[in-house]
Amino acid sequence: MEKNIIPYIGLFLTFLGITMGTIRWSLSRQSQLLQQATETKIEDVSRKLETLHLDFKAIIQQQGKLIHEIEKQLLSYQKDVAETYMKKQDCQSQFLVVESKIDNISHETKNYHKDVLSRIDRLAS
Repeated sequence: MEKNIIPYIGLFLTFLGITMGTIRWSLSRQSQLLQQATETKIEDVSRKLETLHLDFKAIIQQQGKLIHEIEKQLLSYQKDVAETYMKKQDCQSQFLVVESKIDNISHETKNYHKDVLSRIDRLAS
């Protein structure tokens, strides 16, 4: 009886070895496929992240340019305000000079008028 079982045990062990080898090969193949799929997904996500990074970089640069333009416009506006203020001060100074001249002319006119009236009074007397 023992002699009859030994070939069956050998056959069973051979079948078990082939089955284990097939399972190992199948797991190895599935692992390779999963690794390839994972690497493909990682590369795809990396490309998408790089694209997003470049897009954000472009947006940030564009915002920087816009901020720079706004700063230039603000400086131009501040310059215009300062020039307008200086012109206002200059005009006010010129107005005060003209006003002073008008006051002097008015005073001289009053004095001249008094002088003429006093001469007329002297001549009339």
